Amino acid sequence: MAQSQQEENHWPGFVDALSTIVMVVTFLLIILAIAIFVMSLKIAEKTANVDAEARTGASTTNVEQSERVNVDDNPVQVETGAATAVVTEYNERFLLTFTDLTVSLDDATQERLGEFVGRTGAREAGRRLVVTSYFGAGTSYTKAQRIAYYRLLSVRGALAEKGMSIDALSIFVKEAPSADLDGVVEVSLDRQG
Repeated sequence: MAQSQQEENHWPGFVDALSTIVMVVTFLLIILAIAIFVMSLKIAEKTANVDAEARTGASTTNVEQSERVNVDDNPVQVETGAATAVVTEYNERFLLTFTDLTVSLDDATQERLGEFVGRTGAREAGRRLVVTSYFGAGTSYTKAQRIAYYRLLSVRGALAEKGMSIDALSIFVKEAPSADLDGVVEVSLDRQG
């Protein structure tokens, strides 16, 4: 009789069912995360293979092989005085459009950059220059970003040689908003400075 008057306690069964559901959902999330990780690796490998096929015309399954650079048997000799960048000058802007994978400046371009700095009065106290290197999403995002960074450092070094204080430079590496800015380094006066 005492048992029939006592209320039934449902909480232990409820807690057991709830904890089982939580464990099952956690297990399924772990399986899903592993599946997504494996699929992303396979997609990255296939993308690297497609890029390698596009560059070399050959099929490969090894990611390391797709990063190799093919060197021609008869390399073309570039003259030492050849321009490494096409220069476009404006009143307060100086655009350097680099050719191919070039990252350094030739002597003539460095001289024109020095003339731009002198003409705009950028060496004066309180004047700042903004140097922005743009890159396009070509074959490899990180490779294009790295080349843009090297170009930026080359222009920064040339500006330092021409008497600009490194502290008076603001430097940026950005993805090109349009295709015509791919491979361009822009040097301009900071309007706020």
